[in-house]
Amino acid sequence: MEKAPEVSGRRRVIAEAAVWLLCCAGAVCVAVLGLLSVGRLRSPVEIGRSFPALVVAQAFFLFLIWPIFWGAAEPEGDSPVRAAIGLLARLVGLLVLAAPIVVVAMRTADVTAGQVLWSQAFVFLLGVTAGAGCRLPGAKLWYYPAALFLAGIVPFLAYLLREEGDLSMRWAGLISPVWAAGSVAAGGEVLWRMAVFGGLAAVAVLLWLWHLSRAAGPDHA
Repeated sequence: MEKAPEVSGRRRVIAEAAVWLLCCAGAVCVAVLGLLSVGRLRSPVEIGRSFPALVVAQAFFLFLIWPIFWGAAEPEGDSPVRAAIGLLARLVGLLVLAAPIVVVAMRTADVTAGQVLWSQAFVFLLGVTAGAGCRLPGAKLWYYPAALFLAGIVPFLAYLLREEGDLSMRWAGLISPVWAAGSVAAGGEVLWRMAVFGGLAAVAVLLWLWHLSRAAGPDHA
């Protein structure tokens, strides 16, 4: 009976890895088969290119699916250092698992090594932001509404404004993590996106660790 939480944790990690690989491989397959070529659709995911599609799938998973496995529902009690190491270890593990798929996507798409490195670094920042953000106090109430707005509604509004008003969509890359990931993978501007989402990741981590330190304070008094 004492091993039940450990077994449940292992199953959660295995399920997390399986869904992650399914998202990554599925995005590459969809792009290679050309199933993204629909009408006048134009986005940071360049039609028929597997690598930008892969990066968008990675960002989508980390921002919207990963919190299901790693979120506010997990038991508290770890020290801030152990919690931070656990977050980074799981995120690095996911990126390592996806490395073979990244190589395949890179070989089937016209991308440079720099694009690959920058995009994976950007995905890492998104993972840190999501992993810390979904553990903040009250995240069960606000995280998913905010994530759905940023990842879904903002790109849709940007698309409508471009199609109907011929307005620039650059602002969407400053707000929507998924849209920004696709832009970075497709060779768009990198540094200012890294700065914006890197700062967001730092704020989320600091708030999360501050909350953990306060929660652990009375126990270690």
